[in-house]
Amino acid sequence: MNYLRISNDGLICPEDLTLIGSSTKRDQTNKIGMFGSGWKYALAWMLRNETKPIIFSGETEIKIDFTVKLHRSNPINVITVDGIETSLTTEMGPKWTGWMAIREVMSNAIDEGGHTINTIWSPSEFKGTNNETTIFIPMNGELSEVMIKFDAYFAFNRKISYSTEFGNIFFKTERSNMNIYRKSIRCYDTNIKTKADFDFHSINISEDRLTTEEYISQNIASIISSAIPVNIFKRLLDEEQLGWLPYEMNHNIMDNLKQLIDSGHTFTTDTMRQFAGVLFESEGAIMIPSTWFKKLNELGLVKSPFENVGGKHGFMRTDAKDLSEVQYHLKGLNLNFNAYSGKCNTDVFYSDHSIYVKDDTKLTAKQLIAHMFYGMSRAEIEDILI
Repeated sequence: MNYLRISNDGLICPEDLTLIGSSTKRDQTNKIGMFGSGWKYALAWMLRNETKPIIFSGETEIKIDFTVKLHRSNPINVITVDGIETSLTTEMGPKWTGWMAIREVMSNAIDEGGHTINTIWSPSEFKGTNNETTIFIPMNGELSEVMIKFDAYFAFNRKISYSTEFGNIFFKTERSNMNIYRKSIRCYDTNIKTKADFDFHSINISEDRLTTEEYISQNIASIISSAIPVNIFKRLLDEEQLGWLPYEMNHNIMDNLKQLIDSGHTFTTDTMRQFAGVLFESEGAIMIPSTWFKKLNELGLVKSPFENVGGKHGFMRTDAKDLSEVQYHLKGLNLNFNAYSGKCNTDVFYSDHSIYVKDDTKLTAKQLIAHMFYGMSRAEIEDILI
């Protein structure tokens, strides 16, 4: 069998494996651990997945096992350390997976210093080294997969594309699942496809060592708001993750947007893009928050696509035409407009969040919506789209 061997300077003691909430690293900002529970959850996962670790403190083995006890008639596996029952069971951390267990052992080794990580195939004997902690973990299929995809879980060996005061960015050539690390240790699972991964020096995590999308967005927004080069700024905008972008612009963002404008780039917003089939959008337009676009428009740095449209027309309601298809397409554009048919001197017009249609028009529903926009004032369109 293949074993993962992890060692580090210093000696682990049995209490490190049994005392919940006891941590010597909580106030040390350069350390990865802080909660005092990681080793305990890791042990629980390894024991319930038949990957019982062999642990040496120096040359002395700390024996890990479990015994079955009844708790209110229910059999439970109680973890033992050197033959002594603990208050820990193998059911701790029920949502933990293999990479989380390896993460804890590696994190502790890194925190202690002088760590080494390697794999050994069927060692003839297991032994420790004086003044070191040595851990052997049998590799099942799940743990082997983690080591094969090591860079997805640990950023220690990854080439940094750009470093900021908030953390490091790793750009990828192809889109793949976004990897988020804290101090080079994975702290988030996501199916979001990106060409950028992030390793934050500091980001809020739970006791499971996992962060949230909210904290990720906040930290990426801090990077985007900092004084980063325009090429890095654009690559982050190209991800089209509006949740990453701060609502308001600061001078760093403005400077980078001006540089992009000077180099010929154009911009759009999420709402404007929804209307790409109706209103023209420049090829390759960069998506930005509507608040940014409005500010750039107010400063005369970008031109609104709605400057040359306008006009309104009278109407006498008859309800003679079925407008359900028109309303269907409006809802597809996130516009909850009322729709009325009647007598008027134009096929369609907009007024006060309602669409008015000539009851004998020959235009299709999509054509009516397009003509509605061309008949709206610039202010009206900007009010609902930008």
